[in-house]
Amino acid sequence: MCRRYKLAPGELPFDRWARLKIRPSNNNPPGTRNPVFAAVTAEARRAAVKALRSFRAWYRHAYQCFCQGERHTEFPPGTWGMARRFGTQVAAG
Repeated sequence: MCRRYKLAPGELPFDRWARLKIRPSNNNPPGTRNPVFAAVTAEARRAAVKALRSFRAWYRHAYQCFCQGERHTEFPPGTWGMARRFGTQVAAG
């Protein structure tokens, strides 16, 4: 069950995050790895990298076309935000 947090007198709403220390932080130094996925085998990793690159290339192309005014561009599966916000077409997954 979710409890509402009550502010102390004179406390601003954003102060509670600092006090509760629940803000996400990024302690990784610049230039270090930040993995997008994990794979057990090298073959699975290669397949995942290939699928991710394919998705990003398709999305980049569709987004560029959309920004140029082509509103009937088909976005890759998994781009729910564009379909929800702008009514774009999303390919069947």
